[in-house]
Order: sequence, then structure tokens, then C-alpha cells
Amino acid sequence: MIKTGKCKDYLVERSTTNQEELKDFSFANGKKLEEAILIKRHETKYWFLFSEWHLDNFYLILYPYDKNVSLAEIHKSSKSDSGIIHLLWTYRPIKQDGKNQEKVDHFKKYYISPDVEILYPTKDSELNDFYNEIFALLEIKIMADNLSDNISTQTRCFLEEKFKMK
Repeated sequence: MIKTGKCKDYLVERSTTNQEELKDFSFANGKKLEEAILIKRHETKYWFLFSEWHLDNFYLILYPYDKNVSLAEIHKSSKSDSGIIHLLWTYRPIKQDGKNQEKVDHFKKYYISPDVEILYPTKDSELNDFYNEIFALLEIKIMADNLSDNISTQTRCFLEEKFKMK
């Protein structure tokens, strides 16, 4: 799956398949997790947890390093005729504070749509872009949840390149 080590802007700090270690994640609840990978960019760290979802499909659960509440769960994907896989995720705030539509609009301010497609890496050369996309997605999700505009330069540059916006 994903190797431990440095990948341009990211450091894969740790990878484990030890089920005893993985049971501490709230998602586990008796489900078999295939692997947990701790990935770091600057001072930000996220756990990427992979679990089997259906035949030939997996579930990617993203946790902040220091909390046991998932930020995003991705279990849908699409595969083109040429074999390219995209992970599919939709921003859907669920907090009952009366601001969910405002949060969706805030998310769209940066990500254009609440529906997100992320190219799943099949080569090592695609890993950095994959991590950029995941880290940007999580940063924008957290900003939208909090209705804030505290975006990092790295995420802003990534999104400008992705969407060719100024």
C-alpha cells in the first residue's frame, strides 16, 4: 500500500497492521483494519486508516493525530475503463446549529463543489499529489465546519493549481 519514508512534502512517520494497536480507533469497533498510516506535513499529522469495505473496495478513514474522532470517511470510488481510480467524498455538515447550508457554501468557496474526487495513487510519483489533496480537503473541511478562512499557503497554492483560480 503506502511505504514509510519521505515523499517530497510529506513524511510517512509510521505504518502499522497490528490489530491490537488499531483497536484504539473509535471506528474499529470490531471491524478489521488493514493498515494505519501516520502522515505528517510540517506540524500537521493525520492517520490514514484503511479497512475492507466490500470486495475489491476499501474504506479510508482520516483522523487527526491527537483525536479519536474521524474527520472524513471515504468509502466510494469510481474506476474508469483505463483503470484510473478516484475516491469520492461529499462534504455534508451534520451539526444541528442551523448553519449547515452556510458551511456547505463556505466549503464551495474553496473547493467549488461539496462533491470531491481524489485521484487514488497507483505509482509512487502520484503520492505527493494524493497527500496534497487529502490535506487540503481536511483543512477546508475544518475551515468550513468552523466558518473560518484561516487557509495555509500550501493549501491555497494547491487549490489554485487544481482549479486554476486566482
